[in-house]
Amino acid sequence: IYPRNKQSKKHKNEKKENSPRPKDKHATVPPAEQKQKKKKRKRKAPLTLGDMRFLLRLTHDVISHILDRASRHVRIEVKKLRLSIGGSNDAARAAIEYGLVSQSVAYLLEFLGSTGFLKRPKKRAIDVGVNFLAEENDLTLRTDITCRLVFLIPFALSALTKALAAKSRWTHHRARAEKMLQDNNQQKKENDNG
Repeated sequence: IYPRNKQSKKHKNEKKENSPRPKDKHATVPPAEQKQKKKKRKRKAPLTLGDMRFLLRLTHDVISHILDRASRHVRIEVKKLRLSIGGSNDAARAAIEYGLVSQSVAYLLEFLGSTGFLKRPKKRAIDVGVNFLAEENDLTLRTDITCRLVFLIPFALSALTKALAAKSRWTHHRARAEKMLQDNNQQKKENDNG
């Protein structure tokens, strides 16, 4: 019946406008600032064939060191290895996969046996076959890995120090590659500018 007081509405709006707003931590960044952030990021040198070879050499050094130290103390025994290749969709492909898998398993077991890690498995412990009625592959593996507890701490420390040394060598190698890239870019700019 009575009209509302218009001054009270203005008074409320003034309070809202004059009150300090809390800053939003998750506010979106303007596009101009995003472009500046993108420009500030350094361009990394792409991996070259030489970098890949250097990385493979580092990996080989670390793995050979670990295998050399562990071969005298760690023993692996395969209790059961059952691998079934599914071939209901394509029998020819399943036969090819069976050949690849059986050879790979034989090579892996022989490699582990030559390094001194693997105890020779018992007969019928390893079964690799093809199941032409199944659609999917099936793998069952049960192994025992034994190692003396006294050996684990020095082995872990040795492996960690070797891995950290390899990482520092890699970072120094990449830093040199980055510097060479920057020098080449700067030289190219100088040549372009005359």
